[in-house]
Amino acid sequence: MVEVATPFGITRRRRSALTADGGERMAPRNGVPASEAADLSTAAAAADVRSALAALRRLAHGRGRWAVDVVTTPGGVLDQEGVSAEVVRSQALFSLALLATEGRSGRWGGTAGDGGDGDGGGAGAAGAGAGAYTPADEAVVLAALRRALTVDASPTVRSSAAAALGHLADTDSAGQLMGVAVDDVDWLVRMSAAVALGTMGGAGAAAAGDVVGMLVSQLNGRDPSTVGGAALEVAALLSSLGQLGDARALPAVLRWVATKDDLVRLQVAEVLAAFPLTDEVRAALGVLLNDEGHGVAAAARMSLERGGGVWRLSEEDGGGGGDCFTCRGDACASTTAVVAPAIWPCPRTGAVRRPSCLVARVGLRAAV
Repeated sequence: MVEVATPFGITRRRRSALTADGGERMAPRNGVPASEAADLSTAAAAADVRSALAALRRLAHGRGRWAVDVVTTPGGVLDQEGVSAEVVRSQALFSLALLATEGRSGRWGGTAGDGGDGDGGGAGAAGAGAGAYTPADEAVVLAALRRALTVDASPTVRSSAAAALGHLADTDSAGQLMGVAVDDVDWLVRMSAAVALGTMGGAGAAAAGDVVGMLVSQLNGRDPSTVGGAALEVAALLSSLGQLGDARALPAVLRWVATKDDLVRLQVAEVLAAFPLTDEVRAALGVLLNDEGHGVAAAARMSLERGGGVWRLSEEDGGGGGDCFTCRGDACASTTAVVAPAIWPCPRTGAVRRPSCLVARVGLRAAV
């Protein structure tokens, strides 16, 4: 696999999936030699957006301080103005993050291969020669990302800076990200900062203090009955709390089980897998198992299985034998059982049933 910087993030691709010539231009096996610095610097500052993006994608594999300098030089790429320059600045930030990633892995010194799918070579002399990645190089990269996070006028670019810091798991930036997650005027930036904090996990929380408390406060400041256009931001807050897995967040997560927004309920169903399968988590998943929102029931089932729950026919409904049974009206209203959708695999046999009235009444019990 090889990492490629784009204006929207850093993605992992199989080198074999890239076209021969284009792949080598985008992510050269042996890095980019410093002799290309002048040409790439000119191309990155070009008015033609496509040329600038191509240069910055290639620059991400420069494996030397010269590549960092091309991006961070005052008055250069990160200081370009105009709507079309926003995508270029975002690309530049993710290219910086990938430069740091390769530097941390030892590739600047020409000692590491690109690994992965068996068709990558070692990092040869073309990418070496600038010396190993140093704390000074790291400081320049992080300073540029942190500056963009708070100073850039474009919400798109600030969001990219937050994502890049999350990719690098820069825990020293956790406090700054917390401030942005609360105070930035744009929802996209707040969302990206929250996601970055979740990506850092416990290390970020330890560095910045009560990250969980901040995220819970932000989540509790939203109304589940009127989520409206804030659904993506709410989903991001829920996702980050799930990644942190702190029990203090559970009450805030459970508030959203009954929200009308399908996306948020889907996120709740997935996030509950991060918490112990207590009675209240089990009850919430039981509600979501019957949710008609796209993918919600399936996500709840997966969370239940991850938490150690199992699917069994309740003993009082013939769990010791037999098959799916016919619903008899109010009999399905029992609070001790879950009524599955009409199209559902039998929990005992796995057979899929599609009659109008056949359901599986399932007792959710701890695995034994």
